[in-house]
Amino acid sequence: MSYHMEAKLESDAHGPRLPSDILHLILDAIAEWGGSQAKRTLLTCAQTSSFLLRRAQAHLYNDISLSRRRQCALFSRTIDSSPHIAVLVNRVRFSEISASWADYPLPPHVVGRLTSLRRAAFRASVRGLDSGDETAQIKSTSSTTIAFVKLFAVVSPALKHLELDIFIFKSFAELARLLHFSPPFSLSLPVWGAGVRELDLQAFTAQPCSDYYEGLANFTSLEHLRLAFYQEDIRWIAIALRHVRSGRVLSLSFRHRALDQHRAKTLEQLEDLRLDEILRQPIFRNIVQVSWTVVCKEIDDPAAWKKEIAARLPGLVQRKILWYSVHQESRNR
Repeated sequence: MSYHMEAKLESDAHGPRLPSDILHLILDAIAEWGGSQAKRTLLTCAQTSSFLLRRAQAHLYNDISLSRRRQCALFSRTIDSSPHIAVLVNRVRFSEISASWADYPLPPHVVGRLTSLRRAAFRASVRGLDSGDETAQIKSTSSTTIAFVKLFAVVSPALKHLELDIFIFKSFAELARLLHFSPPFSLSLPVWGAGVRELDLQAFTAQPCSDYYEGLANFTSLEHLRLAFYQEDIRWIAIALRHVRSGRVLSLSFRHRALDQHRAKTLEQLEDLRLDEILRQPIFRNIVQVSWTVVCKEIDDPAAWKKEIAARLPGLVQRKILWYSVHQESRNR
């Protein structure tokens, strides 16, 4: 289909044979295919037809993925030479951001032109995480990478969704400082997190204290919160929820990794949390779904697991907002 359409466009130099709205719908349908074939077709349309150029560019630059320095450099050059393209970018994804990069993946003035950006995802380099050696020392995410993430909070007023993947913090205090959006940036700048609606916090290990979750208070528009803890650290869920200040929260998702615990111990920790009581507070009145997931090494009786979880959260069951599941995972995964 794509090659046929390209041939038709090339064969008619005086203008499109089909009505403009039909041609635009065709480009929209091509964009929905996704994948490299769709991108090649859109690129051909942009290069061969001035009439379809803007529509094709809108799809080509709507979602940008950058994983290598050369890609970042080419994207920066494109924005510099054609500033109007910057407003077409709604989502940007950075993968494999290496700690060896001395500079930001994108210059600050390029980031500043992404005024329509609504979603940003950052994935740090995974080197060292897949070595299989649990004693290997894994370095924290570089300060340059953290500063680059903060830059988006300053100059991207439309940003609503932020995703951090494989970001390593030595302690929850470092994460809290990121959420607090601390100096060297001016305190007169917009508060970090004010427009963020979804937040996912997953810790490899945790030794927090109550102060480390204060940064959650800055997310005043938060609608979806996901927290993951390891074994006995789920006791900090109560501390984290204490700092939630958004009355717009619709869903909470908790993931309890209990690979080295027996079922009785895991269920005891859930009961001690007293989650029913916490979620009766007015700040959580709009919640429509609470998900509780247990990840364990062995599932001896799935039905018994689910029954016991429900028994410890009767209030959520009565409100018909509880979703719960149990998953098995190898310890060496």
